[in-house]
Amino acid sequence: MIHNIHGFCLLLLLAWIAGCDNVHEFPGENPADPSLVEIDITMNIDMRIDLEIDMGVPASDITRQTYASMLDGDYDVRYIIDIYEADDTKKNSVSNRVKRIVKTESEIPTAGEYHLDETIRLPVKKYRMITWIDFVTKGTTTDKYYNTEDLQKIAIILPNGTYQGYNSTRDAFTATVEMDLTPYRGQRYIQYEAVAEVVRPFAIYRIITTDIDEYKTYHQTLSYASIQPNTTNVAYNLFFPMGYNAYLYAPDNFRAGIAYSYDITETAPEKEALLASDYVFVKDDTFYTIDFEILSSEKQHINTVNGLRINLKRNQVTTIRDEFLTKDLNDGKVGVDDRFTDEIIIRI
Repeated sequence: MIHNIHGFCLLLLLAWIAGCDNVHEFPGENPADPSLVEIDITMNIDMRIDLEIDMGVPASDITRQTYASMLDGDYDVRYIIDIYEADDTKKNSVSNRVKRIVKTESEIPTAGEYHLDETIRLPVKKYRMITWIDFVTKGTTTDKYYNTEDLQKIAIILPNGTYQGYNSTRDAFTATVEMDLTPYRGQRYIQYEAVAEVVRPFAIYRIITTDIDEYKTYHQTLSYASIQPNTTNVAYNLFFPMGYNAYLYAPDNFRAGIAYSYDITETAPEKEALLASDYVFVKDDTFYTIDFEILSSEKQHINTVNGLRINLKRNQVTTIRDEFLTKDLNDGKVGVDDRFTDEIIIRI
């Protein structure tokens, strides 16, 4: 009888060992299904921007200083990763999100590479990974400039219902990556590396006036402080994109009547000034036209320009320089000027 009991216990032990055959450990991790594929995610981020090419300082150094000061202050950089099951019947969208990861960091990666420190394991299927990087209020993951609930329907947030122009903290980056894990079906303990080459989803433009000296000669009896260019009111003609589809790399949510006010800053004291600047969601090469009015420090009208065309390319800066303070066209009416040829397009 005792021999039978011992034999029965031995059979139970062997059965238990056999039942454990489908559960193994990835090195240093908790037990996991070995048929799942472990995903290693890296984002390559080039944050360089040549907005200050006239200053004789390398663009990479300026960018690092700009973002370092932001992160030392009131902002963190936020990383969003959405993983969807791929559906080959849908070419323009994805719907079944299987995982969302949101991380914030207080420093930018000095080598331009962000490595996700979280283990992700997925069944053997096809996936689409959509990534979004932006800046948020320090210590939070809450949307600040963009509604990111759905990265296929990113929307610009309007503080107090007002659109704002260029602000370095509105910068953002995105990428979409296809992950086909089906070749690993039937294999065990597979590690898959997913690399996202992120880029800006928009173009940037700058409008610079070069005629402050000439403008001052028209008002020699007045102090420069009283006539100094102070504010530019900018209005986009027709429709302007207020949203972005990160899956399709395409702007959307076009709206009419978008306008903003910009605080003028002198780029060369009492000689040149930055009148207006903005981020614009784009996909292919495109252009927008704007009307703008320039006001003095005492809110007096200086000049108006109508129908200025701005050519745009994604992830590049367009700089237009001209005599916007003093130029008078079309029999005293300022309008479209075909002499606005001093346009510089710079790769970011």
